[in-house]
Parts: sequence; structure tokens; C-alpha cells
Amino acid sequence: MSESLFDLLDRCDLGIEISAEQRTQIADTARDLAYTGIGLGILGFQRAQVLRREYQPAVEQYLSDLRARLR
Repeated sequence: MSESLFDLLDRCDLGIEISAEQRTQIADTARDLAYTGIGLGILGFQRAQVLRREYQPAVEQYLSDLRARLR
């Protein structure tokens, strides 16, 4: 079921000849983009956790004050 990018390109008749060196460059670039995207996703998730921890006491205090007003 898992086909490589090159298997898919071979099945598509785009009229473009791709050399072995170009295939390697495409694969390297795709891998680099994937690693970069995953890394940015991890950094974003970690940043969200830090912000949550920073704002959690303020939100808890706000909710506590709100509950006190509603009583």
C-alpha cells in the first residue's frame, strides 16, 4: 500500500524526465520540509503549554472572583 513518491511519479505521465540526481534532491527536500514542519508543530505545542501554565493562575483567580460575585 505504501508507495514511494517516485513510484507515483512513474505512474503519472507528465512528459518530464527526472534524473536519479533530481529524484534524490526531491526526496531530500521533501524530507527536510517534513522535518521542519514537524519541528515547528512541536515548538508550537510546547509554546501553547507554556502559555497555559502562565495564564492558568490568572484564569483560576478570575473564575474564583466570578463565583464569589454570583453567590
